[in-house]
This record gives sequence, structure tokens and C-alpha cells, in this order.
Amino acid sequence: MRIIIIGPYPPPYGGISIHCQRLYNYLKNYGYDIKFYDDYLLPKMSFLVLLINYVRNKKNDTSPNIFKQTEAIDYESLNGFLKLFCRLILFERKSGTIIHFHKKNWKYRALICLASKINRNLNIIFTLHSLREEIEKVPYLTNLYIKYIFKSNSRYIAVSEEIKRKIIKWGATEKKIAVIPAFLPPFIDQEDIKKIHGKIWEFLEKKSPIISANASKIQFFNNQDLYGLDISIELCSELVKKIPDLGFIFCLSDKGDEEYFNKLQQRIDDLKIRENFLFITNSLPFYPILMKSDVFIRPTNTDGDALSIREALYFKIQVISSDVVERPEGVILFRNRDLSDLVLKTMDILDKQEENKRMYQKENYENNVDKIIKEYDKLVSNNRN
Repeated sequence: MRIIIIGPYPPPYGGISIHCQRLYNYLKNYGYDIKFYDDYLLPKMSFLVLLINYVRNKKNDTSPNIFKQTEAIDYESLNGFLKLFCRLILFERKSGTIIHFHKKNWKYRALICLASKINRNLNIIFTLHSLREEIEKVPYLTNLYIKYIFKSNSRYIAVSEEIKRKIIKWGATEKKIAVIPAFLPPFIDQEDIKKIHGKIWEFLEKKSPIISANASKIQFFNNQDLYGLDISIELCSELVKKIPDLGFIFCLSDKGDEEYFNKLQQRIDDLKIRENFLFITNSLPFYPILMKSDVFIRPTNTDGDALSIREALYFKIQVISSDVVERPEGVILFRNRDLSDLVLKTMDILDKQEENKRMYQKENYENNVDKIIKEYDKLVSNNRN
């Protein structure tokens, strides 16, 4: 079986890119014939730019290749969907080839399905890591893409029951859907730990207890701070009044909105918690910081099945999270955007850490990689029949 993963590869570090990286590593260790295409640059390059680069490359051979090969893994960085599409239909001719697609774009999903119609050797499986849209509100053309995708021979991995229910409502066939959380246990890598610079270790050693949170980048949903950076700062301010040595680390792979980030920095200064609240704004592995934390906070105002929550539970770190979606067993919930409830629940966790621990046991954690491989087998078997 040949497996091609298409999705983001870190850096930047985010839930989907980490999932893709770990999935690649597990499948590689299992001995599969596997290829990774990084989609990070796909939306950044238009067809016109690709054409200009191609012409320049022909003239003086100085333009970077559209596909960037790395030595570490069988990996190429895509900055043009057209070339990916052509490569899939022309060169991926091995029978039973799996395309595991992680990009959150309905147009690209539809084109991948079209590629499988042209090249019958391709078998498509989509992982839906989140689904914030409502079918009634999507544009007409997007609606056509969705209908085409769900009528195809593809299979779907929903990271939560909520996403499964939603795509069934949108037209997906239930028997083609598997619910598999995105979390895959990390490979503890000394190289990852070395990437955490001295300033962070100094903060972790000086402060106690440690609260951590993370986000891929600043985003807004319903005109609110999606990842709850603002409420995290307010939480820290309230907790420091009772626990002066408390430390709060918020890892942000990409600022995304410089103006809003500067406002947050000003708020930290206004509240006089600069010594207690540390923003990390470069793309670093999160799990080494998480392992040193006492509590992990997930104050999002919408969500999928958050990989960071399951990772915290895996490391037996206590978790408090907003109640916007169903959360895994062991998570303490607070009312969405309710600072007073968040403060109350966090203080309760910090006061009674041992009593509140209801964690998954590491040795009993479900192997989601094996579940994904079973979906690959079903996909190929059903398409052959």
C-alpha cells in the first residue's frame, strides 16, 4: 500500500501539522511506502505566479523548485495545487494508492476527488479536523463542491461525533465515516527539547504552579478572540492576586494579527503581570512545555477535537476547557467566555490537584494509528469491489 499524506508539516506547530507529522512517523516506522506533501504554501501562490516562476526557471535556472525536497523525510513542499493535481493523475499509478488529505478547503477536496475519477488507482480519505461552517451559509459554489465530495467514493475521518453528525446532515453516508480523535502520542525527541530556549526554562523553573495554553495564530470567531488569549491574560491577573509566584505560558506559533497582539501586550503591562505571563511567539514544539505544566487551559469559543487537550491528558496534566463542544473524559469545563467561572474552576484545580485528577492512563491509551490504517484497508477493499 502506498500512502500519500497531504497537509501541513511543522513548523509552524499547530494541531493539524503535528497530527500529520506524527502520522507520517508512525506509518514510516510501520514500514509503509509513504510520501508527504506539505500544503502550507498552497494558498500563497497563484497560477500566474507559478507560470512566471516556471518561465524564469527555464531562462536562468535560479527560481526555486515548486516542490522542495528535504533530507529528513520523504517530503515535498507544495506551492501550487495545479502541479500536485497533475502529479497525482499522471504519476501515482500504483494500484491501491491512498491519498490522505488534511487541508481545510472544499475546492481542493473536490479537485482531489476529481483526480481519483481520472486516475482510478487513487483512493481518497479526508480527515476533517474542524467544521465551523453552517451549510445554510456557505456560498453556492462551495455547496456544489460539498455535494460532489460526499457523492464520491471517498471515506471520511471525523475527529469528533459532532463533526460526524454535521457531515451526515450535509450529505455524507454514515457507513463511510469513522470517528477517530486526532491525537497521536508524541515521540519524545531530544531535538524538540533543545528547541526550547533558556528563557522559557528559566521561567518554568522560577514560577510555580505553571499554567499553559497554546494556539496556532490569533483568529476571531463571532467577533471574539477564538483561542481566548484575552481571557487567559485576565485569568492570570486574577490568579496572581492569590498565588504571586504563578506562571502562565501561552504558546503562539504565528501572531497572525500584530495590532491585536500589541493590545494584548499592553493589557499585560496594565495589569502588572509581565513577570507572570509569558508569550512565546515563535514556532516551537509544545509538548516539552506541556510536560512541565500543572494545568492546561483551552479557553476557545469554538473547537474541534483539540489535540492539545488529549496530549495533556496523555501526560496526566489537568485540563480546564470551555464547554463549547463535547470534551474528553477528565476535562474540567467552564462556561464559555465566563471569566469568573474560569477563575473559580482553575482555583479549585490548583487547590485540589490530586483529588481532581481523572486522567487517561498512558499505557491504556487507544492507538489511533491502527484505527486509521483500518480505514485505509476498508477504503481500498471497497473501491476494488
